[in-house]
Amino acid sequence: MNGDAEFQTPSLQAQITCAECEVAKRQSVYPRLIAAGRLGQQKADYEILTMETIVETLRNLEAAPKLWTNKFELKTKKFEDMTEREHIGQ
Repeated sequence: MNGDAEFQTPSLQAQITCAECEVAKRQSVYPRLIAAGRLGQQKADYEILTMETIVETLRNLEAAPKLWTNKFELKTKKFEDMTEREHIGQ
């Protein structure tokens, strides 16, 4: 980044798309790395599974945005309340 462009936090859909692309890249590149002896099969399988799980998690989050928002708001509210009580107590 050269500092000229401003970026917003990527949307959930953009994150899903990026993670899906990463899965495809790993599925394409890892067999060559394994064949060249630069990556073990178990490590490759684990790395792909991990990224596939990230995609699944993001998709589940996308399917239940209200649930996520409510939990986040609740945690934020609890934190704000706790911080306010600590500040008042000082």
